[in-house]
Amino acid sequence: MKSPMKPALKSNLKIGFFLSLLLSSELGLSQASPATAPAIPEVKPVDSKPVETKPTETKPADVKPKIKKSDVRFSDAYTLFRRVDYYLTEYYRGPSSVAVQPLLDDYRSKLAKTCDGHAKCEYGTAEKLVRQLIGTLNDGHTYLMSPEKGGIFGNFWQYKLGYQAEPYGTTGAMILTSVKRESGAEAAGLRRGDLILKMNGRTPKGFKLEQDQPQKVTVLLRRAGHYLERTVTSRLWRPQNNWPSLKRVQGVAVLRVPSFYDEEGDGTQIAGEIHRLIRQAQNQKISRMVVDVRDNGGGNLTNCLLAANAFIPQMGYKLRHSLADLGFVIKEGAFSMQGLRPLEGQNFFEMPPQKLEGYTRWNKPVTVLVNKNTASCGENFAYFIQHYQRGLVIGESTYGVANSATRFFDLAGNYAMGVTIGQLHNLDGSPLPHLITPDLAIKDDLEQINQTGRDTLLERGILEVKQARG
Repeated sequence: MKSPMKPALKSNLKIGFFLSLLLSSELGLSQASPATAPAIPEVKPVDSKPVETKPTETKPADVKPKIKKSDVRFSDAYTLFRRVDYYLTEYYRGPSSVAVQPLLDDYRSKLAKTCDGHAKCEYGTAEKLVRQLIGTLNDGHTYLMSPEKGGIFGNFWQYKLGYQAEPYGTTGAMILTSVKRESGAEAAGLRRGDLILKMNGRTPKGFKLEQDQPQKVTVLLRRAGHYLERTVTSRLWRPQNNWPSLKRVQGVAVLRVPSFYDEEGDGTQIAGEIHRLIRQAQNQKISRMVVDVRDNGGGNLTNCLLAANAFIPQMGYKLRHSLADLGFVIKEGAFSMQGLRPLEGQNFFEMPPQKLEGYTRWNKPVTVLVNKNTASCGENFAYFIQHYQRGLVIGESTYGVANSATRFFDLAGNYAMGVTIGQLHNLDGSPLPHLITPDLAIKDDLEQINQTGRDTLLERGILEVKQARG
């Protein structure tokens, strides 16, 4: 069995050092070096005089040695909280109206009271308080990830079935929200909207998949009123399983983009694949396209911007960060960046344009599908299509973190956290909205898909793009 691995982090040489350091949306481009984490204070002896040694006395088993309160500083809870304290202090620049420092002081005191006299105060104690603290900020782009989420990048080189699902009802059933590209689930014919009732005779909630070897799973599902049984074989998970895919439906190219996050790479791989798939559609003489970013939770800003640039020849935005106002302009696949010091009003660096290999221009009609789970960079993509009046956005109001960027940090105990590092604006200085309101509001109804087998939101997107001029 291969141990779970995290892909090596790479500075984004194509878009410059500052971009790889500062810029990310929903999933970060960089981790903090251990050197930047707060150091654990050194404990020095109070008195250097020789101490007379005495014979060690044997204590009864039920008598516990007295714990010094200062020892709590070395507990797991304090280690976790110190790092959260540090990263929020140094990096948080989100839209919250709550003052961060008084909030940290308050929760630091709460932790001290909770852990008082317990040198083995555990991670879970700090986790509970940290979640309360972050919840007070009311900023969806700043949050804590538990060890079960696998830190920042999750666990790779494990065997997975290759789908995402959400709970359905109270029976333990799950309804599929997406099926991953080249996965076992896709090979077995599973679809979005399928209701999974049993897996090897168990409810999906109680089923545990072997992750160190392939496993065949008998899946009982319901689709359009029929009960079906499928055998799904888990496959070794690869980053490419989360890449975009293209299919032709009623003569229209449907480009499904489940994420803008590069599991490995420099923040341009997803965009490069999108441009390749657009060329594929053009080679097939297709003249209409639907881009589906439903359930897209975000990713690298460079990916979603370069993807949008396939439909908008020139565009840009600003990131207002604590260090500088960063201006980004993307023109026909060429990405340039400029840093402006907020106080002096002068440029302090400028990056010459870097060209995306394989840039492709789509000048035919396009519509974009969104839902309540479209977040962060997924929202940014939809916003630019709408803002530049390039096509209709259809579906539900989105998650609501379109106006900020996040950087991610590993924490102690395999926890991780995202911290809002800046807010996004158009080039004219106007702020991006926090969520995207669709041009046509249509519910993304998974239950209807399951009951009828019809994706009415996709059908409407296809209808609208067929009727568009161009």
